[in-house]
Amino acid sequence: MKPEIKKFFDKRTKRHISLVQKYCGIIDKKFPEIKGIVARGTAHDASKYSKDELEPYVWLMWQYKCKDDGVDPKLPKGMQAQIDKATEHHILNNAHHPEFHQSKKTNLLAKGDRDGIPDESIDATQMSDLDIAEMVADWCAMSEERGNSPKDWADKVVNKRWRFTPEQTKLIYKLIGAVWKGQKKMRKTANQIADEVLEKCAWAFGPWGSEAKNFKEKAKIGDSAVKKEYLRLRDLAAEYPKMGNKTKFKKFKEEVDSAGGYSTQSWERAEPRTLTGLTGIR
Repeated sequence: MKPEIKKFFDKRTKRHISLVQKYCGIIDKKFPEIKGIVARGTAHDASKYSKDELEPYVWLMWQYKCKDDGVDPKLPKGMQAQIDKATEHHILNNAHHPEFHQSKKTNLLAKGDRDGIPDESIDATQMSDLDIAEMVADWCAMSEERGNSPKDWADKVVNKRWRFTPEQTKLIYKLIGAVWKGQKKMRKTANQIADEVLEKCAWAFGPWGSEAKNFKEKAKIGDSAVKKEYLRLRDLAAEYPKMGNKTKFKKFKEEVDSAGGYSTQSWERAEPRTLTGLTGIR
């Protein structure tokens, strides 16, 4: 295994746990009746460093990253099966996952999509308020990482992927409403930025025709693809002066930078300030 693969896992997991702890702290202040939530944040996802989960989860994180980058992760032979096994181990051994409380212990995930809706929904009615609070903190952390909303995720999975009681459902949305309220504006997804760029820069795409469509299609893949496609368009404009003069392209670049939250230098260094990937990591 290359060192950068493990390094990426450590960096991403450390940040995720830190964000979960942040949201557990907010819940502790706003819902003092839910005892033990800070301790839950401290121990969150510790099993990912266990022998049953560590190596498969390192490769899982790398797989997600490569998917965002539009490249083949080149998993070792048999690793996908190990990833699936480690995922089931994780959700069966951590109480903030509804599967922990399910009597059924096999076929818990949707085939081919670990974030999808399984054929049979999971019974989560045995989750305690503390379990639900940590689950919501986890969702909020994921939303901050991915630049979306925990409410949107809840709308997708509550009483669809996981079955909750009416009281649990009410608590989930109450927690999300209280915890997420006032959070700073989340980072845009690559697709949102592509929409904004195309809208702002429609005048610049006139002579480029299919290039605008290609930019939009690449944006669906993820942030790295957006950046690469942007740089390709820049090189294209430099190579073919008839496609736009320097003044127009400078304006186009400024609009892209503004929409994407990039600085001129960060485009060159491939270090986005505000973009986040489209792929889920749970």
